[in-house]
Amino acid sequence: MAPAVLTGTVAGVLTLLAIALDDYPATLPLVIGAAFVGIANLNGAADVRVRTMLWTLLWITLGTLLGGTVATWNVVEIAVVGVVGLAGGFAGAMGARALVTGVLAMVVYTVFSGTAMTFPDAIRAAALMALGGGVMFVVALVAILQRSGRAAFQRSEMRNSIMTRLRDHRHRDDVFFHHALRLAVALMVGTALANLLAWPHEYWIPMTIVWMTRPDSDGTVSRVTERILGTFVGIALSLLLIEVVSNSPIAIAIYTILGTVLLLAFLQANYPIAVSGISLIIVALFSLLGEPVLDTIAYRATATVIAGVITIAAAFLLWRMADRST
Repeated sequence: MAPAVLTGTVAGVLTLLAIALDDYPATLPLVIGAAFVGIANLNGAADVRVRTMLWTLLWITLGTLLGGTVATWNVVEIAVVGVVGLAGGFAGAMGARALVTGVLAMVVYTVFSGTAMTFPDAIRAAALMALGGGVMFVVALVAILQRSGRAAFQRSEMRNSIMTRLRDHRHRDDVFFHHALRLAVALMVGTALANLLAWPHEYWIPMTIVWMTRPDSDGTVSRVTERILGTFVGIALSLLLIEVVSNSPIAIAIYTILGTVLLLAFLQANYPIAVSGISLIIVALFSLLGEPVLDTIAYRATATVIAGVITIAAAFLLWRMADRST
């Protein structure tokens, strides 16, 4: 719980700082950067958490920059998201932490590729993502040093090199090869459909596909169910808090803290609650930009179900194709 509270506090302070500077658009990349680097600090040896936070910071920054850059590339964007899905899906071959980092990088890519922006906007968003994540890293590092001292910089485990781990999975029947292929296909279909529908926040379908897809079929089905449930709970919570309780900037900062704590505290223990947390963060921060929750609540709910259908269809259709080829 301590890392969740720490990350929530940082996210809240960053939100209040952006509000004080009258720069509401900065809140989304700042908070997401802090929250995602905070996820990398949830468990493990001190040195492993330090390295994972740095790798996460690097890849979410690059994902934001790439997503914002291709946001207006239309058809080309669909091809790029396929490559991103292949790379992000296969990243799990390097280990469980690389799998999570790949998911987080793909999430920010889909969010910013589905948000209308120019190249200068993309650079600014990436810089703010790096700033939010960098602040979180520094705060977390101070806490780690206080508890672990020099152990934060001493390697606690010996592992094969990245290239060796990747080569070990370089064969057609590898689980991560098929996972990457399924994810790439699902993301391309989801992105194309989102562009065709042109609903508010086109990123919601591909972003949800990233969160839902798992390397195994059973994991994917359960994740789809949990994601849909968690999203509906998060939307309902957002509606209650923003439309009924308060939609003031200070209240939004408090909701950001709450959402971040829910995301990190329950990410491993209760995925639907964690999903409700990230849903609350996103809806709250967009409401800060003047978007009424009621205007897009139906789109978000419907888009979540559509993403679930695409994810399951891609998983089982491509699983059967793989079985026939072996």
